[in-house]
Amino acid sequence: MDKTQIKNILNIILTYAKKVFFSKVLITACIGAVWLIFLCDNSVMDYLQYQMKVRQLTSEVNYYKRQIADCNAKMESMRSDWASLEKYAREQYYMKRKNEDIFIIKN
Repeated sequence: MDKTQIKNILNIILTYAKKVFFSKVLITACIGAVWLIFLCDNSVMDYLQYQMKVRQLTSEVNYYKRQIADCNAKMESMRSDWASLEKYAREQYYMKRKNEDIFIIKN
């Protein structure tokens, strides 16, 4: 055998090896990607769902912080101003003075 025949045989073997190796690697990579995206316990889908839940809970936390701040402001105004405390008691708890009557009108 001369050098050209050996080169041709090596090229054929190398080409075949590349095709087989590339196809096996590609199949393995696809299976691994499907596994990571959908099937494992820490999959990408679970991660995305957790991120959406974190965003939702963060917005709820911010909403309740604003509500607490509003309630604290109302409480401070009621502590310092007798008229606002009386207004709140009359509107929320239908309290009245001894010589008054209350009429509740609902739509």
